[in-house]
Amino acid sequence: MKPLSKSKFAIIICCCLFFAIACDQQKQNIPTTSNTSSAVSGSTTTLVRAGSFAQLTFDPHQVNDLQNTALLYDLYEGLVSYDIHGNIMPAVAQSWESKDHKNWIFHLRQEAKWSDGSEVTAEDFVHSWQNLLTNKTALSPYLGFIAIQNAREILQNRLPATALGIKAIDPHTLEIQLDKANAHLPMMLAHIALVPVKNGKYNGGYHLTKIDEQKILLMANPYYWNKIHVSFQQVEYWRTNLSSISIDWQFLPPKSNTKIQQVPKLCSYYYELNPHHPTLQNPLIRQALISLISSQSAINNVAINGKASVNLLPQSMRFNSYLNLAPAEQLLMQAKITNQQPLHITLTYDDTTINQQIAQNLSRQFSQSDLIRVSLQAKTQQEWATQHTQQEFQLIRSGWCADYNDPSAFLNNFHSKSPDNLLHYHNPQVDQWLEQAMIEINPELRQQLYQKIIDTLVQEAIVLPLFQYYLPVYIAPNLAGYDLNNPTQIFYSKDLYRLVK
Repeated sequence: MKPLSKSKFAIIICCCLFFAIACDQQKQNIPTTSNTSSAVSGSTTTLVRAGSFAQLTFDPHQVNDLQNTALLYDLYEGLVSYDIHGNIMPAVAQSWESKDHKNWIFHLRQEAKWSDGSEVTAEDFVHSWQNLLTNKTALSPYLGFIAIQNAREILQNRLPATALGIKAIDPHTLEIQLDKANAHLPMMLAHIALVPVKNGKYNGGYHLTKIDEQKILLMANPYYWNKIHVSFQQVEYWRTNLSSISIDWQFLPPKSNTKIQQVPKLCSYYYELNPHHPTLQNPLIRQALISLISSQSAINNVAINGKASVNLLPQSMRFNSYLNLAPAEQLLMQAKITNQQPLHITLTYDDTTINQQIAQNLSRQFSQSDLIRVSLQAKTQQEWATQHTQQEFQLIRSGWCADYNDPSAFLNNFHSKSPDNLLHYHNPQVDQWLEQAMIEINPELRQQLYQKIIDTLVQEAIVLPLFQYYLPVYIAPNLAGYDLNNPTQIFYSKDLYRLVK
């Protein structure tokens, strides 16, 4: 996972449930979408996608933007994949099991091939994951984040890459060992950094045939194990002419495009309230501050790609928690805040136009109380990050983008031992619930644990959620094979097809 506006390892987002949904079923079900136009002309064999590709790479260990990642997901496939709704499904691995949730066995399908016809083997994954650590790219820490055995020690040069907890039992059996039990490991394995890489060969639905300044040309991989369900035989990724009406799919399209739609992201924007700061140690004060804020008013007239939200977790996770509070003035007076001794608070944010406008909106709302005095503190990104890490703040602009579609991707940040727990939040009960959830296989019981955690965080008033991010996208009205409610931002070309009259 990664904090918003901070450089960290993960840019792509994985998914939640690992139910096997067949590709032919996907294409028979027209997805949820706001495109209601009848089919228009367009090739049934060629798909045109577009993007700037300013830092184009074909190395999954080096990729650092969404457009490039979409291209790589067309060329490579990992142990697991996404269905059109954003759920985990088998890919190169056709099945898996674990007796203790710490040692996992993945069974690779024998029909999985590279684009030259050679077999994709367990050893390919071993070498690729070891190389990911050896190369020490921005994505390398992801293996440590998902607790692959010895990954953190290897990144710290305390062990060789060969000590990584991954082993080929035979060509089609892969063993993965974790540092700690995790019943939900498969949902974390669709990350682009975890696909196998081998000497310019490709194991995804397509292979690279041509690249120039204008476009990147992919052709259907004749050795892809699921090629029967690949509709478009050719995919063109245009690098120029980005306003053309011939484009079928484009993230971040030109603003002049009047048919832009929005897809959700696993990203939340919020403020953190420092419970260790002397002025905010009393939870009544933090509750009063949160009760004064309307998330919709906080983003009014601010040019964001997002929707107001009172929840820390994205809407796709279907969690809600409400705190019935007394009026803010009453809470503040209970905390001994008076007109003679008002509450002085400072809002710290990294200085961008959007962050400044939101901070100003928040200041206006807080100032509605005669008991509160507000000041704003704009910082450079480096200064903001330093103050965040060192806890030198009262309220600070924050946020989080998850790497997979599950509550744990957000809530694990509040475990007292999490390196991403910049608040230094410590609640032994929350720690216990988080640890239970990692090994709980009953979905309802797991959901209940996460709801308890969310209710506790709301009660303790340490986070002020403001909005959830959305991504603008243009999709030709005659395309199908996708779901606009998919929060992963990953839409495979192999799943798309064109409606015809």
